[in-house]
Amino acid sequence: MAEEIAIGGIAVPLSHPDKVLFPGDGITKEDLARYYADAAGAMLPWLRDRPITMVRCPDGLSGQRFFQKNAPSYFPGWIRRAEVAKEGGRVEHAVCDQPATLVYLANQACIEIHAFTSRADKPDRPDQMVFDFDPPEDKRFADVRRAALRARDLLDDGLGLTSFVRTSGGRGLHVHVALNRRAGFEAVREFAHRVAGVLARRYPDAVTTEQRKDKRGERIYIDVMHNAYAQTVAASYGVRARPGAPVATPLSWAEVADDDLEPGRFTTTTVRARLDGGQGPWADFTGSARGLGEAGRVVAAFGDGGVAGRGDTAPAAHVLATLNEPAQLIPLGMLLAGPPGREGDSRQPYGQRHHDDHAYDPDPGGGSCHGNPLLDYLFRCPYPGSQG
Repeated sequence: MAEEIAIGGIAVPLSHPDKVLFPGDGITKEDLARYYADAAGAMLPWLRDRPITMVRCPDGLSGQRFFQKNAPSYFPGWIRRAEVAKEGGRVEHAVCDQPATLVYLANQACIEIHAFTSRADKPDRPDQMVFDFDPPEDKRFADVRRAALRARDLLDDGLGLTSFVRTSGGRGLHVHVALNRRAGFEAVREFAHRVAGVLARRYPDAVTTEQRKDKRGERIYIDVMHNAYAQTVAASYGVRARPGAPVATPLSWAEVADDDLEPGRFTTTTVRARLDGGQGPWADFTGSARGLGEAGRVVAAFGDGGVAGRGDTAPAAHVLATLNEPAQLIPLGMLLAGPPGREGDSRQPYGQRHHDDHAYDPDPGGGSCHGNPLLDYLFRCPYPGSQG
């Protein structure tokens, strides 16, 4: 058994390398460390600059496990730290920005690595939004796939965003949207909650936002609570502390549409063929980042019938006075610009040219944004004569 692993110019000692962490699979601490060394190139783009939480299993899957946020004082100095504010104080997290850090964590029996959805320089500004599709039992993955595909249709086709998908390493799927870090967590979580609500209204027998398990029935739960400050998600290509050593794996949407996809397909053994493929199906993730301003207005206006409208009060009189016809609902198709498509779909919500750089529900400035006062009203845009 190896006593150390040299990687990136750092020799990382291994203690008890033959300790079995996955008893049903015979996977040892050294096996875990070597997997993380091999996976570093694929993992680090999704971990770099992010505070992490560790899931440590000192006695393997058969023993106790615990979550650890703080980086202990005995961690070597070459491991980067990042201080993050918490209620009543601060926490110093570890940050994985080099391969040796992954190997060192494996030697600490850290099987799972969970990362912030924000980066250390702006921990209160998420750069991604996450929807977690969680089934009530293991044998419902076909329903999970269907729910995720419906979310893709809403996010991409309905709201002009670009969504990406991956296995969670557990029973479900995670759908991610890259953000431009202009909105805070509260706004992002509210947006995600609205999107989940639209899906639950459209498919009430298939998905739910009900947090109480005894009220979900057989429906797939859409969890948006990853979109809160200091919450984390399992690292892409990271191992989960489950029998079989499954790995959270980025996918293409075509793979999700495949009926043969199963949640346990990708493990520390079977995922290796994907590790050398660069960023794979998520290669465009960072470049797709955008704000939620326009999409936030559209999703807030969605009704059950797939139209944009406003259910609280009628439009102001001076808005209606500029229209040639009485107040009306605007069909969703009129709010979307661009041709249909899937790969490289550039479709954007109406008015994206103005709102793309704004955070959710901003006050972008005076004037008519859309050339139509009713559209301005539906999108909460200022218009001449408004009070903001």
